[in-house]
Amino acid sequence: MKKIFLTMFVAATLVGCTKSEINQVSGEGVEIALRSDIVDASGVVSRAPFEGAVSATNVLAARVVASAAQNFGALIANGVMEFNGEVAANYKLLDSGSSKFPANFSNTTPAYLYGVYPADWTISNAVAEYAFAGNTDVLVAGKVSTTQQDVTDGTYKKLSFKHALTRLEVKLSAASPTVAPVLLGDVTAIKLVGSDANNTTPVNNKVKADYTNDLALTFSSSATS
Repeated sequence: MKKIFLTMFVAATLVGCTKSEINQVSGEGVEIALRSDIVDASGVVSRAPFEGAVSATNVLAARVVASAAQNFGALIANGVMEFNGEVAANYKLLDSGSSKFPANFSNTTPAYLYGVYPADWTISNAVAEYAFAGNTDVLVAGKVSTTQQDVTDGTYKKLSFKHALTRLEVKLSAASPTVAPVLLGDVTAIKLVGSDANNTTPVNNKVKADYTNDLALTFSSSATS
């Protein structure tokens, strides 16, 4: 009789849980889950050029890197998380690793993460690098840590993205307003470029985000290694 009662109790418990709650059990492959927001230097929600709040119709697809080490010496995962205003629990377009905490992690073993936007940064463990095109917002988020216990408790850690560069708005005008305007034709491209030491060969301006310790940003008008 006791055995029958126990079976009924377990069944009733499962009926009362959502699928995600059942999956979020230590030892059964807990998904690394985070929240996200976008802030400017003053801590105010950004309204341009990533207009409005992150939502189901305004998804922030950011590259999120995870490691068991604070200095990101070895990566658990390197892929894209799609933030839609709710909890982002799954990696998309996964490049390496897994979207789950490693099997040897205890409930309280931390995973360290950082995020960058757009998703096409070049990643080398603790260092992320991006070449500015000038036509998109460029965002970075400082590193955070989270555990399986955070996820199962629903206390999701947040990646707060800040501007490294805001999209450029460019206007063209005549050199002299007194001169009759000259037809320029259609402008097909405007590129943000620097130059080499001899000021001859244009090269992309780049930003490098180093997460070895605290986030450190460096900018260069020449190619960086």
